Amino acid sequence: MKISDFMVRRMKIVGPNDSVMKAVNIMNKNHIGSVIVEHDWDALGIITERDILKRVVALKKDPDKILCKDVMTKPLISADCNTEVADAVKLMVKKRIKKLAVTRKGRMIGILTATDILRSGHRIEEEVMKELVRFFPLEKQSYAE
Repeated sequence: MKISDFMVRRMKIVGPNDSVMKAVNIMNKNHIGSVIVEHDWDALGIITERDILKRVVALKKDPDKILCKDVMTKPLISADCNTEVADAVKLMVKKRIKKLAVTRKGRMIGILTATDILRSGHRIEEEVMKELVRFFPLEKQSYAE
C-alpha cells in the first residue's frame, strides 16, 4: 500500500515568524501534535509538542516571544506519495521520527504519522507492524496519586 492511502491531507500551517504561542494554540484547538512551518508554499520544518517542551518550556522561555523558525525541526524529512508504507516506516525508524512529510512532485501534500498507520484499521504487512511496534514500544505506566 502507498503512503498516500494513510496520510492526512489537512495539515495546519504556521509561518516562520509566527510566535510559538500561535503554534501551541493551533495544536490545542485542533487536537494535533504538530504544525508545519511554511513560507511561500515551501515547507521549511515541523514543530512538534516535543520541540516546544525541549526548546521553550524546559528553557523557561516565553512562547509569545519565541519565533517558530527558532523552534522548528529542520530539514523536514519527506517521502513521495507513491512510496510503499513499509519503506516509509523503515525511513521513519531510521531517522527516528514519528511524522513524515508526504510530497508529490516536490510539494508537500500531506503528513503521515505512525499513529495514523496503526489506527487506520487497514491490514498492513506483518513486517511493517513489527517495525511500528518496535518504534512505539508498549509499556506499562504507573501514575502517582
